[in-house]
Amino acid sequence: MHRHEQGAAQNTSIPKTHASYAPLLRLTHAWNALAIISLIVTSQLTEFFEHSSTETAAWQVHIQFGYTLIGGLLVRLIWGFVGPKIPAGKSRR
Repeated sequence: MHRHEQGAAQNTSIPKTHASYAPLLRLTHAWNALAIISLIVTSQLTEFFEHSSTETAAWQVHIQFGYTLIGGLLVRLIWGFVGPKIPAGKSRR
């Protein structure tokens, strides 16, 4: 066996290169992403239904998605203050 093959055979552990984030952070990120996509879609729908009876309902849905985005951003902001300072699985080097 060659020397470089021996070194490769001995080093079987793969270092962890990414942080493992809390489920709340992942959920909040997905929540905010869906809220932003929904805001874009509902804004386009209001233009499509302009000057019809459906326009008001589309704007109401758009406003509700805005509130959900604000809620998600507030959760993220609060979690930034009360959550762990270092993500789980990240070393303190």
